[in-house]
Amino acid sequence: IPNELIPIFSLYREAKNNVSNYYRFLCYYKILEGIFKNIRPKLFTLSKERNITIQPIKEKVPDHKDLGSEHKKYVGENIRKIFNDYLTNQFRNTVAHYLLDDGSVLNVSDYSINTKFNNVLLLVELCVRKVIENQLSYFEQFYDGSN
Repeated sequence: IPNELIPIFSLYREAKNNVSNYYRFLCYYKILEGIFKNIRPKLFTLSKERNITIQPIKEKVPDHKDLGSEHKKYVGENIRKIFNDYLTNQFRNTVAHYLLDDGSVLNVSDYSINTKFNNVLLLVELCVRKVIENQLSYFEQFYDGSN
């Protein structure tokens, strides 16, 4: 495991071992955010500096038999777009600021809100797995190209 991904795998373990839907979501979200906004850009910059070619991989939301019908429409969609447009706006901002779209305060004991977060966990975890898998491939390409 590249050193840069050790915190990513730690967060993934945290998410898998926690019972809170909100905390699990935040762990998964921070994994995506960390890779998209920090780890990957740094690796691509370094690869350009060292004249190492890394072949980009299209990151599409994978299908899964247990994916809810409300999330099936995202299968095959670009993960980065889902991260930016759906996960950030509908979930991350809510749990990070504890404010709902209508301006009311998030009640973590509210069944409907809790269910909403529970239902998105499989979608976000599938995205996380795919992004981690691709990031590992990018590191492999980088290290193979630097030999």
